[in-house]
Amino acid sequence: MKTIHSTQPILDFCNGLKSGEYMVNRDYQRSDKVWPANAKSFLIETIVLDYPVPKLSLHQNLDVKSRKTVKQIVDGQQRSMAIQEFYQNKLRLGRTLATERLRNKTFEELDEADQATFLNYGLNFDIFVGASVDEVREVFRRMNSFTIPLNPEETRHATFQGPFKWFINSLSKQYDTAFSEVGVFTPKQLTRMADAKLLTEISHAIEHGITTTSASSLNAMYKAHDIDFPQEEEMRHAIEIAFDRALFESDIAGTPLAKPLNFYALALAYVHADGRMAIPGDFETPDTPSFERGDRLFNLSLLADALEADSPTDVSREFTTFASAAKDRTNVAAQRKVRFEFFLRAISI
Repeated sequence: MKTIHSTQPILDFCNGLKSGEYMVNRDYQRSDKVWPANAKSFLIETIVLDYPVPKLSLHQNLDVKSRKTVKQIVDGQQRSMAIQEFYQNKLRLGRTLATERLRNKTFEELDEADQATFLNYGLNFDIFVGASVDEVREVFRRMNSFTIPLNPEETRHATFQGPFKWFINSLSKQYDTAFSEVGVFTPKQLTRMADAKLLTEISHAIEHGITTTSASSLNAMYKAHDIDFPQEEEMRHAIEIAFDRALFESDIAGTPLAKPLNFYALALAYVHADGRMAIPGDFETPDTPSFERGDRLFNLSLLADALEADSPTDVSREFTTFASAAKDRTNVAAQRKVRFEFFLRAISI
């Protein structure tokens, strides 16, 4: 077996699909699921913005009778079909794409510059020449053996392609820079989609209340909204208001309040205080005589000081419960609620 590495413009690839030079072999398709419109739109946006996309794999066979070479697409079939649909004006891009000029456009409705970028975009191929079916399968078996195992967040985003997945994806893109600058996540954590997990947990709490979440409960959130997500606009608005206040108006950068476990509770407190999507559940009001009425930043600084104390004995008695809830069993519902209640009191007194 021989592997040839090749690059071809999308224009030539689409013409090859039309002429039969390239063919889809369903025997190699890893999933029977058809990509939803959001996934297709994201791929096209990626191409028009000239970002890299994963290479496609082709199995090249010689048809002796017709004396023609046929290349079967063995990996990248969904991508190929999305590209072809857009090229043929059969795909309209989504209304919620991050790139405003591309929203709700077909290929022929794009600016000429974007059309040219799409048509000239170089797709990368691995072409398996003279390979048996068993050898092609062996290629992928070996490739998978070298791949870093996916964490739960990456697995969810590889499995689900519905509106909730793309909702989380767009919010991640929107706030990644702020997450990094404020210190919520490191660049490495962002690369492994830690922000997607936090966003999913916050969305889960808005819908179901503050709970102890697990991989299965977060998976269920994606599954429940894999077909439709009717509250998307309302939830997006609530999260954007809360995140803007927590990230840009609360002076949490470089403090313990920026840690994901505390940011989770602070963001939910802002959602609840706004009132348009109150967090389900019954909550108590902690006794905090040191808080100043109407001075949100001062109150948050007191909570940060409590978490920065060298020892528990250095923490003011009124904040010991809060400090404990931020150090032990931090993913448990009871501890999350305590942190939420203190943050809610701090910002709304």
